[in-house]
Amino acid sequence: MKPFDLEAAKRGEPFTHTNCPDETDARFIGVRQNGEVVYERDARTGLQSAPPAWLRMLPRKQVRWGLMHEDRKGGYIATSLFLSESRCPTPSEGYHRVRVEWEE
Repeated sequence: MKPFDLEAAKRGEPFTHTNCPDETDARFIGVRQNGEVVYERDARTGLQSAPPAWLRMLPRKQVRWGLMHEDRKGGYIATSLFLSESRCPTPSEGYHRVRVEWEE
């Protein structure tokens, strides 16, 4: 896991407490005057706070849709990546639509 990034947490990117084994993501609320980060996991636990050193950013899953072209040797060549399946054009002969996933 990456070190805690306050600006990323403010943008809504997922983070967690280092003592949380299930890696439940937390929702950023704010920062106390002493520098501790205030966050909420769910409505049951309420607000919690911790020093930034005790927090870690969770990996973000990226999903894109792409067109793959089959070459003469039976291999595939990626031609384009699109943000969503609906933006990915309908494949024509020799092309296939594929889902591409990775974590950052």
